[in-house]
Amino acid sequence: MAPPVRQAPQVARDPGCGARQANRAAVRIMGVSDRSRIGQRRGEMEKRENKRGAHRAADPAAHSTEGKSMPTPSIEDYLERIYELVEEKGYARVSDIASSLDVQPSSVTRMIQRLDDQEFLIYEKYRGLVLTPKGHELGRRIKERHQLLEDFLRLLGVAEEDVQRDVEGIEHHLSPGTVQAIGHLVRFLQSRDDWREAFLAYRAAQTGGQAEG
Repeated sequence: MAPPVRQAPQVARDPGCGARQANRAAVRIMGVSDRSRIGQRRGEMEKRENKRGAHRAADPAAHSTEGKSMPTPSIEDYLERIYELVEEKGYARVSDIASSLDVQPSSVTRMIQRLDDQEFLIYEKYRGLVLTPKGHELGRRIKERHQLLEDFLRLLGVAEEDVQRDVEGIEHHLSPGTVQAIGHLVRFLQSRDDWREAFLAYRAAQTGGQAEG
């Protein structure tokens, strides 16, 4: 007859220990899962972009109009602000975007989902967002255009209280060629103090001394 099997002694355990361990494991798994999903999405986007690039190279005429459509002013405003927040804080939250643009969080969420669909960013509900290379590059260019137009208006002697409002009014309606021409003029005037001072003196004379420098 087989000898009886001895039972291992039961060790008293903290009833909350298992729950805490489970929670820590869930957090670790969640973090890995989020990073995995984002990495997978980025990989898929890169593959699609590489495929489009190969098609364009193989048949340029067939893709001559690809990418010609411009983002809407609303998309540009959101991308610019998201880019600024990421540069300043390392991240962008729906509440931060809503506060800075003076809109409702629900409106921000809808726009973020739209930007995700257009592959400007990767959005995970309740977990935040990450700009894609495409979104980061466009956000950077929009920010640089905004700064260029500010510099341009200041070189013209426009009153500081009017600069921001006027830039917001014109920045979405300029062609890339016009922006480039303004950039050339700004850099030229910044390198020629004599021309700038002569222009401001002329403008002051025309406006009765109202021009700013």
